[in-house]
Amino acid sequence: MIDYDAYVQTTPSVADREHWRRQLLALLAGERAELLYLLLGLDEETLTTRPVFDDQTVKDLLAHVAAWDELHRERMALILADRKGEIASVDLDEHNAGVHARRRDWTLSRALDAFTEARQSFLETFSRVPDEQLHRPVAIPWSDALPMRTWAIWRARHDAVHAADVRRWRNDNEIEDGVGPRAILVAALEASRDEAHALSALVAEEERDSRAVADGWTLRDVVGHLADWELFLLECLEAGRMLDMGHGGDVDEWNAAHAAARREQSWAQTWEDYGRARQETIDAVQEMDQERLSTLLNNSWGRDTSTYRVVVWWLEHEREHAAGLRGALLDRDGTVEFRG
Repeated sequence: MIDYDAYVQTTPSVADREHWRRQLLALLAGERAELLYLLLGLDEETLTTRPVFDDQTVKDLLAHVAAWDELHRERMALILADRKGEIASVDLDEHNAGVHARRRDWTLSRALDAFTEARQSFLETFSRVPDEQLHRPVAIPWSDALPMRTWAIWRARHDAVHAADVRRWRNDNEIEDGVGPRAILVAALEASRDEAHALSALVAEEERDSRAVADGWTLRDVVGHLADWELFLLECLEAGRMLDMGHGGDVDEWNAAHAAARREQSWAQTWEDYGRARQETIDAVQEMDQERLSTLLNNSWGRDTSTYRVVVWWLEHEREHAAGLRGALLDRDGTVEFRG
């Protein structure tokens, strides 16, 4: 678990600021990917009518998270424009109630669009904040002086808090997995890819095919492994059934054979294969309607399974490896002590 209170309190040295920024970007991407992952398997009715707490559904939470990304993006933009005097004071409860009242009639599609677009806009503005300015306290008449990094850290923590809400709600209500909306699945695939990109940035380019990051595997090994399984997924989707993987169905043998085939491959080629495979998966899912996602694939491995669930299996696999990379590459408290 990330100690977000410590992140807020810790100011990195000048020498560590670039690494600190990459760490925070990985945290932002990871918390967002985890939140979207927790929404998989929930149908649209569940997402839009069943309260997670009070009268807030998942759809309402997406609109709520978007509003806070929007607010902090606007605050950063005002500071960058030397207009910090225009930053308005906000009462937490009143702001949340107002957002809910204004957005409660939004469709799931509109809430999801706002959720993704607000984060993209926030990250674009965040990227324009120089390191020196990011860590310098900003004096605002109605508030304690806080550095802008605090607002960015809060964005990651906010996603984590609501992910915990969703996880608790799912567990307490024993909500069964089904076939969820295509748009949520696509957003989860994109978010997990974004985290892979952010985590990769934590390893120096010259070390991506030499430094061990997971049980003796290099980053190139992990990414190549993910690419190989996703390319196999695409073959299964195209065939409309779960294919024989060969090697007598032995997963370890399959993994070893594919790892050996990539042993002399460059990081650049491996990363290109991963990006291509993920984009092809996204494109394939985008072309499917809900009926196609619900179609059962003949599965020689076991019980026939929906196309939707098969894609989620592969995403679950990536999330497991992402968790391992987070454990190896992320600092726990913002002190930026880890260097491998």
